Amino acid sequence: MKVSRDQYYRVDELTLYNVIAPLIVSGFLDRQQVGILSRTCKLLSSAIPKVLYWSTLDYSSLCEPRLDYNNQTTIDQKRVDMANAAMVHFGLDPGKFVRWMGGEYTGKSRDVSRVLSSVKDHVSPDDLAHIKRILCEGCPSQVRLTEPLANKLKMIERGNSALFNEKF
Repeated sequence: MKVSRDQYYRVDELTLYNVIAPLIVSGFLDRQQVGILSRTCKLLSSAIPKVLYWSTLDYSSLCEPRLDYNNQTTIDQKRVDMANAAMVHFGLDPGKFVRWMGGEYTGKSRDVSRVLSSVKDHVSPDDLAHIKRILCEGCPSQVRLTEPLANKLKMIERGNSALFNEKF
């Protein structure tokens, strides 16, 4: 995916929580400084060891096609960890992560011609164009998201394992 002015993500308030992962991964902070930061609050004491672990993982296989995904019955924790590792690498910016995923994120390995020919008689030309764009370029076509810091902190605290019926 190309970089676009219509597709960005940022938080509305820049704080330590937004930059701690890139600071740790870049090596800007030494081991002692990281240790001190991890003792400053509950959130950092939980997040910093995870960031350190994720920064050691190879996440490159996330871009390989997953041809048997439709038979998946559980979420593979290894893939979750690799996605977290990629997010840490990309400075916790979901847009950069999605652009890196590129073709696999958009389903590049799918037979786009077959999908389009299957639906063309059932949808309007505008909808067909949107379906083609989604399959070839990604979705949504425009994202301009500035997230309140409180939302981001709530998501970090909740983690990846929250159940759909949990109250946030």
